[in-house]
Amino acid sequence: DHFTGSTPLHYLCNKPNASLKNIQLIAENCPSALRMKNRYWKTPLHCACESGAPKEIVQYLITMYPQAIVEKDFSWEIPLHLACENNASVEVIKVLLENCPESLYKENRSKETPLMLAKNELHNDKFAPLSGDDVLSLLKSLDSYHDIIHHQNKTSSTGEENALLMPILRNFCEQAWLCGIFLVLDKYPSMMHQFGLDDK
Repeated sequence: DHFTGSTPLHYLCNKPNASLKNIQLIAENCPSALRMKNRYWKTPLHCACESGAPKEIVQYLITMYPQAIVEKDFSWEIPLHLACENNASVEVIKVLLENCPESLYKENRSKETPLMLAKNELHNDKFAPLSGDDVLSLLKSLDSYHDIIHHQNKTSSTGEENALLMPILRNFCEQAWLCGIFLVLDKYPSMMHQFGLDDK
């Protein structure tokens, strides 16, 4: 498309009901299409996250072109920004975070992070009630976890750390987010005892 600069893969990823099979067909026959940006600097992954594509399509696009997860569009938004702005499922958010946890803190041209956008969208009632609460809860828990790590008080006792980590770990368990659970337990193995996981 000479006007938008979009490829057939862009157009396909823009459709919320696009099939993974058709996307694979184009990507396998023209791998370079995965890296191409349209006039808005969007990759096919941007388009998929913006259109509400299912996690299988998002994961496939990331697997085929991992760099796409940190590529910025014209507004300096990465795919996670667009997912948080467009009512993406919590499963899609998990896939994006698992492949690039630091993307939670990337800022767009307006200095907004994905977490900030998720809060805004929930307040604007654009999220489906359950999906929005789950997404915001997940992002807040991950943000709190990173805050504990980066502002760790060397004099804090293990008990104090565990008290802060418990609601975070519980939230990851409730959302069945294994990556988040392992993230906490790998850094703080004492939580296995606190959470009763070492008895299994």
